[in-house]
Amino acid sequence: MLESLAMWGVTQATGLIFKPILEDLAKDAAKDWAKDLLKGIPGKILKKLKKEDIEIAAGKALKEFLQLVQEDLKGGGLSDDEIKKYTQPLKQFIKNQEVKEVLGNAFKNDNQAIAHLCEYCLYPEVEGLSCQVDHIISVKHGGATTADNLCYACIFCNLQKGTDLGSINWQTGELVRFFNPRRDFWGEHFRLDEAVIQHQTDIGEVTARILDFNSDDRIIERQALIASGQYPSASALKQINK
Repeated sequence: MLESLAMWGVTQATGLIFKPILEDLAKDAAKDWAKDLLKGIPGKILKKLKKEDIEIAAGKALKEFLQLVQEDLKGGGLSDDEIKKYTQPLKQFIKNQEVKEVLGNAFKNDNQAIAHLCEYCLYPEVEGLSCQVDHIISVKHGGATTADNLCYACIFCNLQKGTDLGSINWQTGELVRFFNPRRDFWGEHFRLDEAVIQHQTDIGEVTARILDFNSDDRIIERQALIASGQYPSASALKQINK
């Protein structure tokens, strides 16, 4: 068990209230959970992957997911003792068959994860900078921890977005929601102008402004990625042109 927790990065995760969930999963009973997870992965992919690699990847993903849930609950003003009450419901959630299928379907036939990029600014995952699971509508505002309310976000977009749902369009005075990666088409609301992300709709405007897409530092980062052929990535082009 300790070996699995170390590989998942749990032993270094200080302050993780939901650590007992991962400790339970790391016991022998986790073998059945991993077996069900494998069913969701295409056979062509299984031939290329080791069972141990999938268990490690799934464990790390769950650790990050639980940390995100904990942060959202804290952001909602809950105390540590109140957050602990969510432990048992979360245990049941991650053992749900639909959740296992979502994890298994995170691999496509080209052996790539569904989204190796931020679904807001299309920033690719690069060494030392991985994407985080984001609640599109935060738990604080009643958002569910379900596949249709989760997306990948880079640390820059995630920090700027926080628990916000949208912002004011100062030309009309109306409240406008943020871009929703699960229901909106990226290319409808934004377009790339070299390293600058231009908005094309009110939704695109408030999202680009609040998530700070075009700060000087972020434009410089995108320029460097463009020069190295990493931006926009093949996955990003599918989001832009689909």
